[in-house]
Amino acid sequence: ADAVALGETGFEAIAIHTANVCGMDKVSINNRISWVQSNIDSGAFAAITDFEDVMQAFPKADTFQATVAILEINRILALDTDPATVTSTLVCHQDGTCNGLQHMAAITGSRETAESVNCVASTQDDIPSDIYGIIADCAAAITEGEVRALINKYGRKMAKNPVMIVGYGASEGTVVANTAEFLTKDNEDEKHGEAIGKAYMAALDTNASAVKSFTSAITRRMDMAISKGLTSVEWVTADGFVCQIEYTDIEDSRVRAGAFNCVKAGAVGVLDEVKTVYAMAPNLIHSVDATHLRMVVNSVEHDLVTVHDSIGSHAGNFFTTASAIREQFVAVHELSLIHISEPTRQAEISYA
Repeated sequence: ADAVALGETGFEAIAIHTANVCGMDKVSINNRISWVQSNIDSGAFAAITDFEDVMQAFPKADTFQATVAILEINRILALDTDPATVTSTLVCHQDGTCNGLQHMAAITGSRETAESVNCVASTQDDIPSDIYGIIADCAAAITEGEVRALINKYGRKMAKNPVMIVGYGASEGTVVANTAEFLTKDNEDEKHGEAIGKAYMAALDTNASAVKSFTSAITRRMDMAISKGLTSVEWVTADGFVCQIEYTDIEDSRVRAGAFNCVKAGAVGVLDEVKTVYAMAPNLIHSVDATHLRMVVNSVEHDLVTVHDSIGSHAGNFFTTASAIREQFVAVHELSLIHISEPTRQAEISYA
């Protein structure tokens, strides 16, 4: 709510944010700024008065965010003064590219995966990598017939959910189920969900190999630890947060009656070995992701608004925030290797 002066870079930040919410986030930063300037010069932005104008002029835009951003640009320009002296309350967001995959790339050292999720050095002239589009194109290339046609028809839109959830440990079965659900909602034949889901998984192996190498490494170690007596897992994040998981199955002690159920008093759960093994990789990535966000918040003195991996700030603090996001990502991963000690009843994972 407290307005912040734009300063020397704030108007540029608003331009980048506006291009992003207008659907221009797949071009270089400099081209996004140029696109906004061209719409200012042509009078296209000046003609925007409400969200209906945005829907007509920019059909690929995130309608309401774009409306607010364009109206803010119009307000600033109407003041006819140096933009650096103008204050603004507009929240300008900058998003991660599938954060789960970014952390897996960093942990495994997979350059290939890092390039796919924009986790490498770049300039404002570079075109960002689109992992969802890459997976869609690769999946289409290895399929044929109706399956390929559907993958091409929906492109990155249908590939986005599978890529995101695999980045947090989802299985092939879940990817197949979600893909079938997507097809059903769009009145397509869900029978192709299995072939498309498997094609996405094969495409991920090719373009984001860190997913399989990370998940397999953690799963193998967990499987071995459980066979030696593991019942719970505890680890410490880079900023000192203690995490613990312990999955037990109490279904045998649950009484069900229609939609209602209760657990018998004094019920003792049995270790759910399968869930414990397969939940470790996604839980660890979630904890690293959360650590990065906490470290970004604690490293700056200005206000932030966070929505998962989308971090928003005032326009005047946009580039300071951008630096903090990158600096803290490096700091999170300047850590020792993950290690599961020989367990007695509990395994410890050193990640700090």
